[in-house]
Amino acid sequence: MGTRRAPEGWLTLKWVFGYNGHTARNNVRVTRAGHLLYYVAGVGVVHDTTNARQVFYTGHDDDITSLAVCGDGETVATGQVGRDAYITVWDASTCHTISVLRDGHNNKVSSLAFTTDTKRLASTGGNDHKQELIVWNWRKGRRLAHTIAYLGKVEELEWEPGSSSRLVSCGHNHVKFWKLSGNVLQSQSGVFGSEKVTSQVSISHMVDGRVVTGGEAGHLYIWEKARLVSTVKDIHPGGVLVTEVYPGGLITGGRDGKITIFDRHLNKVSSVQGEGARACVIPYKPPSLVYDTPGSVHSLAVHHDKVIVGTEKNEVWTMTLGHEGGFQATCVVQGHGVGEVWGLATHPTRLLALTASDDRTIRLWDIEGHVQLSTRIVSHKARSAAFAPDGQHVAVGLIHGAFLVLTADKLDEKYNVKDRKEVRHDLKYSPCGKLLAVASNDNFVDVYNVEMEYKRLYVLSGASSFITHLDWSQDSNFIQLNSGASERLIYDVTKESIVDESDIEGLEWATWTGVLGKAVAGIWHKYADVSDVNTCDANFHSGVVVTGDDYGLVKLFRFPCTKRGAKPRSFVGHSAHVTNVRWTSDGQHVVSVGGADHGVFVWKFLSRRTESPPLERVQVPARVDGESDDEVLDTEDELEGIPELTIDLEGDLTTSTRRRRKKKGERDSGVLKGVEVADDSTFAKRRNAKTTDQHHPNIPPQHGFHMKHIFGVRSQDSLNNAHILANGCVVYPVAAVGVVLDVVTNKQQHYLHHTDDILCLTLDSGGKMVATGQQGRDATIHVWEGESVRILSLLKGGHSRGVAAVAFSGDGQRLASLGLDDHHTLVVWNWRKGYKIATARSHGNRVFGVVMSPWSAAQVVTFGVKHIKFWTQAGGGLTYRQVVLGNKFKQSTVLCASVGGKEERGTGEWWVFGESTGHVLVVRDGKVERSVKAHKVPIYTILTTPQNVWTGGQDGLLCRWDREVNTCVKSYHVTDRHLEDFTTITLTSSQPGIRGLASLNHHSNNGEPTLGKVTPLVEQHSVSAIDAGSVSKDDEVNQSAEKSDSGEAIDNIEPDTPLLVFTQHAELLRMNKNGKFTILVQGHSKGEVWGLDTHPQLLEAVTVGGDNTLRRWDIGDMMALKTANLRKAARCLHFHPTAPILAIGFLDGSIGLYLYPSLEKHGGVHHRTSAITDIRFSPSGRLLGVASQEGVVDLYVVDTDGDSVNKEGSGLRRVGVCRGSSSRVTHITWHQDSRLLQLNSEAGEELFYLAPHGTRQLIPDSARPDLNWSSPLTCPLDMSTGGIWSPGDDLSDINAIATANKLPLVAAACDDQGLLRLYRYPCEGSPKKYRQYRGHSSHVTNVRWSFDDTLLVTTGGADMSVVVWQFRQRGREAETDGGKDREEDEISLLDDLPEEELTITDLEATGLEGDHLPINLLSITTTPIPATTTTRPTTTRPTTRPRTRPSPPTAKNAVTLRNGMYTHATRLHKSNTSNTRNTTQAPGGNNNLISKHPMRTLGQVHKRLLPQLAGTSQPTTRLRSLPTLAQDDTTVFYCSGSLVGRLNLVQGRVEGHKMGYGDHTAAVTCLALYPGDPMVVATAQLGTLEHEKNEGDDDYGALVHVWRCRDGVGLGLLRGGGERVVTALSFSPSSRFLASLADGDTIHIFNWIKGVHVAETELGAGLLLDMGHCGETTLAVLTPRILLFLDLVGNSLLTTRAYHPSGLPDGVAYSTLSISPNGNVLVGCSNCTVVLFKGRAAIRDIPAPADPPISPPIRLASAYGHGAAFVAVRVGNQILVRCYITEDEKQDFLSDSRIAAPSQDWTPLTARLGGSMLILGARRNQPFIALNLTTGKFTLIEHG
Repeated sequence: MGTRRAPEGWLTLKWVFGYNGHTARNNVRVTRAGHLLYYVAGVGVVHDTTNARQVFYTGHDDDITSLAVCGDGETVATGQVGRDAYITVWDASTCHTISVLRDGHNNKVSSLAFTTDTKRLASTGGNDHKQELIVWNWRKGRRLAHTIAYLGKVEELEWEPGSSSRLVSCGHNHVKFWKLSGNVLQSQSGVFGSEKVTSQVSISHMVDGRVVTGGEAGHLYIWEKARLVSTVKDIHPGGVLVTEVYPGGLITGGRDGKITIFDRHLNKVSSVQGEGARACVIPYKPPSLVYDTPGSVHSLAVHHDKVIVGTEKNEVWTMTLGHEGGFQATCVVQGHGVGEVWGLATHPTRLLALTASDDRTIRLWDIEGHVQLSTRIVSHKARSAAFAPDGQHVAVGLIHGAFLVLTADKLDEKYNVKDRKEVRHDLKYSPCGKLLAVASNDNFVDVYNVEMEYKRLYVLSGASSFITHLDWSQDSNFIQLNSGASERLIYDVTKESIVDESDIEGLEWATWTGVLGKAVAGIWHKYADVSDVNTCDANFHSGVVVTGDDYGLVKLFRFPCTKRGAKPRSFVGHSAHVTNVRWTSDGQHVVSVGGADHGVFVWKFLSRRTESPPLERVQVPARVDGESDDEVLDTEDELEGIPELTIDLEGDLTTSTRRRRKKKGERDSGVLKGVEVADDSTFAKRRNAKTTDQHHPNIPPQHGFHMKHIFGVRSQDSLNNAHILANGCVVYPVAAVGVVLDVVTNKQQHYLHHTDDILCLTLDSGGKMVATGQQGRDATIHVWEGESVRILSLLKGGHSRGVAAVAFSGDGQRLASLGLDDHHTLVVWNWRKGYKIATARSHGNRVFGVVMSPWSAAQVVTFGVKHIKFWTQAGGGLTYRQVVLGNKFKQSTVLCASVGGKEERGTGEWWVFGESTGHVLVVRDGKVERSVKAHKVPIYTILTTPQNVWTGGQDGLLCRWDREVNTCVKSYHVTDRHLEDFTTITLTSSQPGIRGLASLNHHSNNGEPTLGKVTPLVEQHSVSAIDAGSVSKDDEVNQSAEKSDSGEAIDNIEPDTPLLVFTQHAELLRMNKNGKFTILVQGHSKGEVWGLDTHPQLLEAVTVGGDNTLRRWDIGDMMALKTANLRKAARCLHFHPTAPILAIGFLDGSIGLYLYPSLEKHGGVHHRTSAITDIRFSPSGRLLGVASQEGVVDLYVVDTDGDSVNKEGSGLRRVGVCRGSSSRVTHITWHQDSRLLQLNSEAGEELFYLAPHGTRQLIPDSARPDLNWSSPLTCPLDMSTGGIWSPGDDLSDINAIATANKLPLVAAACDDQGLLRLYRYPCEGSPKKYRQYRGHSSHVTNVRWSFDDTLLVTTGGADMSVVVWQFRQRGREAETDGGKDREEDEISLLDDLPEEELTITDLEATGLEGDHLPINLLSITTTPIPATTTTRPTTTRPTTRPRTRPSPPTAKNAVTLRNGMYTHATRLHKSNTSNTRNTTQAPGGNNNLISKHPMRTLGQVHKRLLPQLAGTSQPTTRLRSLPTLAQDDTTVFYCSGSLVGRLNLVQGRVEGHKMGYGDHTAAVTCLALYPGDPMVVATAQLGTLEHEKNEGDDDYGALVHVWRCRDGVGLGLLRGGGERVVTALSFSPSSRFLASLADGDTIHIFNWIKGVHVAETELGAGLLLDMGHCGETTLAVLTPRILLFLDLVGNSLLTTRAYHPSGLPDGVAYSTLSISPNGNVLVGCSNCTVVLFKGRAAIRDIPAPADPPISPPIRLASAYGHGAAFVAVRVGNQILVRCYITEDEKQDFLSDSRIAAPSQDWTPLTARLGGSMLILGARRNQPFIALNLTTGKFTLIEHG
């Protein structure tokens, strides 16, 4: 009675009365079998009218709003309403889901249409003021194209018969004819001509190809080629609402309720009345016909000789041709009309139900016969109903205060009583049948005498609000009622008084329909609103109660259910609030009515749930998938016994889109919040400094770091996050780094592409590919190669907040991921191509993991709080079947899962699941076979091998079971005494709680890892993860002797397959074949790590953190050396400069001294009550400064004799206190002479004190540069480090700094984004440039250099990692000695780095925003659009180093093309010029091409350039002509306005001129050519500006056209987004991909052959000048200051930065980009220098010759190929073409060629190479210049 358990019973939907005809159209169809197909509420109904049977599709969780049937008559598509409205495609014969289409529409799906070939589905949806059109490949669940259909309502759409690319839509004042091309839907608005434009609501395609639409004016409109050719007037007054083609012509239905039939020529044949068919000869009128006036015809369907009609009155008719020429009509479906249904009563002895509705009808339903028996229309809305106990009469309450008494069979009126003026909400007869109680909205209950013709006897008053429910007692003496004020009152009827229930003995209620009271307290969840539950009805015989709520759910609870938050069974069907529910007289059926959906649902009650629901359904919100809202909101009982870690897994992550970025003063409970920083503080001065240091240039350091090692593993909130690669290396996450550890050499590789915490990690079945998911607002998934840590795919757009779990399919082709959003979204990916295969909301409650079946890529399993779900892909969605335990097993939270195997004689799989109760569930074919008690505590990991099943849990116990999980063969405790004998390091622990578990696989290794020593702290450790390697299922297991618990022989441990164990304390262990353990990884495991110091003489470091441990690390050999348990959290620590002693400051205000290296406590003091924030020994070692949150620094004398510590006393004696800080002290630094102390405070103060007494000193700024501070300097407010602060910084943005001991460098630990920054030192004054490094996922708390400056150590706060960085010196600087030649040194360093690491680990953060660019490089008046690249490169890495550059040649050399390479000519070619017009050369132009504009920022250029390019009012002569040569040098394509011209050349002369392509509708902005077979061209046109769009115009974005060169036939249209200008296009080498550069900063990648938009990125790097492919999936992108490389990985573009060692001189910018066929990149600079990049590094800078002199900046046009680069520039009155040798090792510059400029304003803007010709282009309508590279002859080409 007091249980919260769900009831044993189950409801299944048996029949639905009703049809939604008043809010929808075209929603009645006929299946191939002749069954009616329609929908009610959220249920699709397949109705067999012949056999009176219904089957249901329940895959929606809200109102269905649209329906379409495929040509096969079985495949159905339905769309729904809702914020995330989706479409389901299902089989009408089985009602099983085939596909789910998500991420398409919001608000609602208004119309659907299949193509004739059934392959595509079109849908419209959205808000009525803006609707979107989408075309789907519905089987794959992918969008092919989408666009705005209309800025208004779209009523209908239909495909052209036989076409899969043309369709028509209509709606408010429009008809649109669409064509699908590529991923673009192009529309042509229908032209009404002389007819008045009116709204169109229906579409049909005639057999002859004409399109017929029905309009609201009542006319038919006939269209041909998007033009109105004729109309048929006045068909239906009020509007033609629906049209349907039949073999003989057309049928129409209208608002007048008539149906009109036309022949094929649209001649009117006959007209019949829709309802009642009064214009026809009808020998029979259905007795259930309700309405006298016909309703509008909203739906028509034709099936053989029948016409099926759906009407506005929610009725469905079938009409057949009669024998006498008329029609016979039968009403086969009826339902309530407009208005809500609230009244419901069931007959006391028969299976009948009566409903009362706001449509003013009372209807009597036969539940067994499935028919409507009687209907009565009343004068007012009806709200309540009740049968008399004898079943002879029924009472109905009306909204105006009256109630009626009707006969129960015919519904004839017997009495009409009106004693009130307000609505009668409820009424009930007494069990004796003599009294009728009627509840009123005016807070009264009237009791009437039935035998006295309903005379009022009693009035029950006292309720403080309106009465909602009432019930009689069994003896008819008492009434209980519920009121709107949440009151439950009990009345003695005869006394008309309120009584106390406890005073009445033996009180039994005849019914219980009230929602309040102790007996039904459990129907309310913890946070329920008083209006959430509308109705309930108890079944006393079966001990259950059924409820209806505001969420459209019918729920079944145990009765009585006295515990709040009881668990129900929940059932979906109604789409709106369920207003009433009642049990039938036999107690075996439930009738429910919906408010707004008008549906009357009949449910069959099954007393025991013995099997899963008979129909699979699409996942719906958690409240309807077998659990209750209560279970979602009140889960404390469900998680009892589960460690805090698991509970907090989501809570910690969902509080922020990043790791909680708290201010410095908020990170620990013992730390005070920060204070406001004064405007005149030292910090404000540093932050706002504008002075520059003349002696130190503002350039980033040439030195750099790379990550060498990272200590730790994410264990605090992880499950199954460590695995073993096929090569034996261990892979696991730490912070934002994926670590690959070679356990033999103890060396690490690092995957560094994540930008936030890695939350999950998994391996494919081959043990080679790794998938990792991260935290963040737009959480990403990375797939990478474990051995090379090379990224393979980056998946975006699937999850928000974070990715909780990932899993590969058995074949490794698919990846499943689970999100941390409210619905725990499940996504299945094709990770190689980067698109989502399917998605679904997995569960509303916590989900702990996902596993994919090894044998079926379409099978996915998820598990979590009280659920296990088996998912199957259905198109773009997923359907599931939930595992039900039945009566034998209690369902609890599932924490882990593994595939047991596959049945040998069948196809079924069996699975094992670990529960929070310690049980293992064995599930076969979706059914629980048995449950085994494996542990006394929660099980966090399960591993199955060919011979065994392994389990690990919170108890630190590792159990090996037989294959069938019947017997525990052996158990192993993870303790120090079970470590290998050769292992000198032991286990550690700082907290008793468990923080995470993981399951791993491991291959055997030939060697043992090199590890250090750690003292034992705890004997037992919880097992987090186990993995037994990627073992073949055919491998045999060797037998070995069994050992005892003390460590001797152990049998049957799988040979050559050691287990890897991951514990809660950030430890990775390997269990070997003999059952002993080896420690592989250790780290901090709780809280934050702030304390860090490095040894003054050894390559060692120590750290302290919130896990109460002091840890000693060998940063030379990368080993954990020792751990001490401090028993309380520490904040800071420092090495004594000479003595073997450590000082540690704790959060409780105490100080401790520890001996080193033993880490034994020597002494300490406790003078403060607040946390110690910093602690530092003086350089002399005699004094110790201790800073605290109390705003003081205590000075202590350290008792030491130099090499040994005094063994007496505490070791410390306080001699002074530094007071005067207005806030807590954050950092302290000693002067080199140990007599002066600097401190920084949280208030931004920089204060100075004399030691040892702490006397305050005032030191002027002028004297501070002369102060010699001890190394490392750790005060970030020191004047010498002022350049680390930027104007927008907060004081807590930099947590710590450390200057190098010998090098002029300073490292800064940043709070934001987990960055480490490296600056030159000193860096005074204004903000300085730096290098930055990623790896930490949250704030970097501390930083220290090693004593020899070769290493840097950083600690992460929340990520608890300790990172060791290797310092690399790049080239020689003044502060370094020796070294290689600078160029060779830098290239060798580059070769040691992966390509991606150039960006990930070595970014120059500042430079883009602050740099200025000469405006004439991009000036609107000189260069409107940068040139585009059309060469096809392949990617190669640099294989040669730069050679010494030769001096520029003194004589000019011509260039000659020989054997495909450019070589030196033996003679000088003069500049011969030929003009195809036979005219003289144009006069020379003005030599002053340099703009006089002042310097402007990139942002100003960007803002000015793009609007002019996109504005249609600007002349197209400002655009480029872009002449492009074919490889045979016989064809030139060029742009002219909206046309692409084509010139045919013969020996350089124009012999033919024609249009190449003319389908553009706006000016062409760029052109790219693919020279393969067939030769293909891509061109882009301008988009429409926002203010220039017409209403409903969808063609507003820039379009890319792809067309065939041979005949100009279009091959596809592409659109990336709403960008207005595409300035560059590029084909990949195979032509598979096409890239576009839009709006100056956005890159799009298309698979243009399939019309698929693959990826996009907005770089945010200023204005992008040009881009081009230098590999199949690699782009080179040029900005004025940097060259970027974009790699296509999955559905994302990964950006890396090119390495240019020498950099750009001041005032010089990159100007032009060219790419050779082999993938090398050439960049032209504004000083005519060209830079050659090979791979991702610049290997040669080729300077321009001194003659003729060219004054930068200048605009270049360049082309690259055949081993040479060509640069064209205007110099004075001439056009100069320079040739540079790029492949010749001995020479750079080759020759100059010149031609007089054709006109004064002719400037080369583009240069394109053909086979042996170079063609230069300028602006539109200006001539081209062609250079024959073989003869050196120029040709001037005019074009029309």
